[in-house]
Amino acid sequence: MISTIQENRIKMLQIDTRYWAWFAILLSAFIFGFIKVFALLFSIWWNSYIYSYGFLIPLVSLYIIWIEREKLKHIQAVSNFLLGVPLLVIGLFMLISDTHGSASIQVFSLIIAITGMVLLILGKGFLKVLSFPIAYLLFTVPFWDNLTKRLDLPFQNFTALISIHLMQFIGMPAYRQSLYIELPNVTLEVAKECSGTNNLIAIIAIAIPLAYLNLRSWPRRLLLICGGVVITILMNGLRVALIGFFAYHGFSKVLHGPYHIFQSMSVSIIGFILLFAGVWILAKGDKSAVVQPAPSTFSSQQQISFQWDKIKYPLFLTSGILILVGIFNNLYR
Repeated sequence: MISTIQENRIKMLQIDTRYWAWFAILLSAFIFGFIKVFALLFSIWWNSYIYSYGFLIPLVSLYIIWIEREKLKHIQAVSNFLLGVPLLVIGLFMLISDTHGSASIQVFSLIIAITGMVLLILGKGFLKVLSFPIAYLLFTVPFWDNLTKRLDLPFQNFTALISIHLMQFIGMPAYRQSLYIELPNVTLEVAKECSGTNNLIAIIAIAIPLAYLNLRSWPRRLLLICGGVVITILMNGLRVALIGFFAYHGFSKVLHGPYHIFQSMSVSIIGFILLFAGVWILAKGDKSAVVQPAPSTFSSQQQISFQWDKIKYPLFLTSGILILVGIFNNLYR
């Protein structure tokens, strides 16, 4: 009897080792296949102030997956070849067929391939839980500035309107003419760079996971996200008003250089504080029921054995495809 128990434990340990070893191989194959995309994203995030928030997006996605880990433990893996294989092939084809080096296409291919991998290896149940952290990766795609360009002029007008009212409220002799704010000793222009649209996507990218993790009802989630947009506009108006205040009082050094950067950062911090305060206020009255996962009928080791038998072949297949794509993409292009 004791010998049988020991044999079962050894067998489970072997399965557990293979389980994690093959997932390590899958992760390595995935990184190898998309290494150029990761390098391109790192370069964009590092060199573009518009997309500097991008470093946080994968970390937030991984954190959300960690938060959802209890749900994932109670889902049985059912490999879906019918949907998984086509999505994986489409994603990888987009990657290897992009001869122009389009960052947006390459990152889209990455997200589509991840979706295909989850379906192919784990199935629809896992994808349902992982759909939000995967979709959240869309914020890594460097095409958002093309959408926000259309908002530049409205945001410039909002910023000029808010800032002029703030300056007049504290007694400053300020006069607005379109996008220009005239003071006795200087004229300020609310340029496109001062419209605040560059911060808009970053604020929304922070507001969405805050709403998802802390609020249960969709109206409250939408209210928080819309509140983030309003906060962006108000804080940008405050920032321009502060620039006008310092310029009016002769502190010309704060208009450019490190003082201006420090002032912009201070206003951004105030905006984030207001956003988190909004989460706290909305969460207090959110009494929507939280659905608890059903208890599992398998022990931890039994689950590993059961799941391994179902996913090992699609896992082998996916790893092999990624390695072949990586060889082609990295060595022959």
